[in-house]
Amino acid sequence: MSKTKNPLTAYMRRPKMFLKLPSQGRYWPEGALDYNEENEYEVFAMTVKDELMLKTPDALLNGYSTVSVIQSCVPAIKDAWRVPSIDLDAILIAIRIASYGEKVEINIRIPGTEEDEPFEIDVRPMLDSIVNDVYWDPTVKVNEDITVTVRPIDYKDMTRVNIMNMEGERVLRMMLEPDISEESKIEYMNKAAEQLAEANVVQVVNGIERMDTPNGSTEDKEHIKEFLANSDPEVFKAVSKRFKELNEKNSYSTITVQTPPQYVEKGAPETITTNFEFDYSRFFV
Repeated sequence: MSKTKNPLTAYMRRPKMFLKLPSQGRYWPEGALDYNEENEYEVFAMTVKDELMLKTPDALLNGYSTVSVIQSCVPAIKDAWRVPSIDLDAILIAIRIASYGEKVEINIRIPGTEEDEPFEIDVRPMLDSIVNDVYWDPTVKVNEDITVTVRPIDYKDMTRVNIMNMEGERVLRMMLEPDISEESKIEYMNKAAEQLAEANVVQVVNGIERMDTPNGSTEDKEHIKEFLANSDPEVFKAVSKRFKELNEKNSYSTITVQTPPQYVEKGAPETITTNFEFDYSRFFV
């Protein structure tokens, strides 16, 4: 028997907007993205299932919620774990716009007071800036012999590093327990230091695409990790510095708003500049 056509098909979701990726499709491994030369990708609104996924704490922590929502709302993305870091915020802002519109309400503390005021922020200019002003200089000339090519780490590596950092911070907090012995505190401190150091190494190793020397080049992660573990810190410091520079150049974490007149009359500045972080657990509410 032939399957009956669903009469509700015409009312199912349609693309709400098209997104240009800041990376223009570069740094994506084969099969992770249905690449197109126009660099325009359909973005759909979230479903009820997607909204529920973003309310699941464990799935948010391990990254599964974000991956699930991205693949649901941007069908061209087949493996969201491989989203390059420079594309992630643009994708999530586009999904937010497609689902709820361009305005986001956030509470901002008025300087000189203990009062928070709600402000409506238009995130479309922020998205346009991320897409059009992305900056990536991949070549790090360490010295006469060593040149490193860096790439944005992907979402899977970002999540792994974040979990390692959180574990290190959790161990440090355990040291503050009143009944912890001095011996245990030293043990916890060493464990936390090891966790945080390993997170930094993982981030740098995964961000290195290739190393070139007069004796040859390598893209092998194990070779690169072995080198960093058995060499002077010159390369590690140079690559870490470049990533810090790139993060700062691609940072869109501050916004400026007009202070309500009643607070200006009381001495508050006419504008307020504050941090605006993409906390995915609240950004989509």
